[in-house]
Amino acid sequence: MIAKVGPLLLVNIRGLAMFATLAGFLWLAASPAKASAPPPGPSFDCARPTEIESVICADSELSATDRRMAAFYKVAMTGALGVGSNQLVTQREWLRQRDKSCATGAWKQSYENLRACVAAEYQDRLEQLAIATLMVTPNESFQELGRINPKAVPLYRAVYDYASIDERERRIKTVEADLTPLYAKMDANTRDHLQRTADYSTVTAHDAAASDANFAAFFAIFATLEYSDDGHGLTWPCAALVKRPSLIAGLGSYFGGAIDGAIPGSDCEAAMPPMSEVTALSDDATAAQPFCQGTVRFSTGRDYVKLQDAVRLRRTEVWETKAQMIDADGDAASDQTILAWRRTHKARIDGAEAVLKGYYIRYFGTDAKVANSDARSAIDALINGAFESCE
Repeated sequence: MIAKVGPLLLVNIRGLAMFATLAGFLWLAASPAKASAPPPGPSFDCARPTEIESVICADSELSATDRRMAAFYKVAMTGALGVGSNQLVTQREWLRQRDKSCATGAWKQSYENLRACVAAEYQDRLEQLAIATLMVTPNESFQELGRINPKAVPLYRAVYDYASIDERERRIKTVEADLTPLYAKMDANTRDHLQRTADYSTVTAHDAAASDANFAAFFAIFATLEYSDDGHGLTWPCAALVKRPSLIAGLGSYFGGAIDGAIPGSDCEAAMPPMSEVTALSDDATAAQPFCQGTVRFSTGRDYVKLQDAVRLRRTEVWETKAQMIDADGDAASDQTILAWRRTHKARIDGAEAVLKGYYIRYFGTDAKVANSDARSAIDALINGAFESCE
């Protein structure tokens, strides 16, 4: 369990203020121009625009879209814990990617193409931000998701209700009602997969709503089979995983093959506070591995992504077995490879452990001694998990 609930309680308080702020932003974006209203431009200064910015500045619809994005971004900056996020880095990367994607190649052959590219980039980012803010400003987030990906709204509604309703019987009844129309229209292949998920009972909408494990399995399997082919893969809102920690089970592999690569991930890397040293170390350990043969790599990769989020969310039960993988004598060839890599990267490992220790103390209220132990075992698990992926 998360050790400190103080920061999480801030979500409700700050959420009310943020909802008012967001509603104000969106009202301005949607309202007719009035004498007292600001000029209908984007959220940034158009005095000296870049090439891409000039397209936005000259287009009232794109300007309104940019203002909506800025409003959602402001709310999302608070993050899943209510105490900060990594959205600044994510936003800067999105801006860089937007300009890189739209200022090159076929997109520049006509104004219409360029505008279409910019509009598509905004849609993608707005979808991310609507998911990130779902647990704080649900009305506005659902409204935005309805514009971008209406098919996904019923499933996100079920996620919101499951994570936000504390009283169990009311939660089951509400989520069952959310899922019943989805079951009625379910593809036969999806139904078959749900029925063959041996560890969970998700045959009916009531079953799927009955427990964290069942709901996590339903979301992972249903979203993968019903949404992955339409260009709108779904995402677990990290704030829902903070509210219902056991839902992290839905981030792992369920199919034992290539299709595991399409299982929804979370937005925790953006929605949680940054821990760049830990992320970089994990990425380097993964990059050190040879290319994995066979479709099992999709399953191990999916499980590793779950492991990374478990470290961000301090879900110690997820990583504790991987932290102890090396044999006591370290004689196995795989153990020797891991130990050699650890010796080469000792300084970086020590630095990542220190960063993660501070992260657990600051954001989870963990005792310093416990945080030190948790950080060490988490880094061990990330390294061991990376080297296990191709075994």
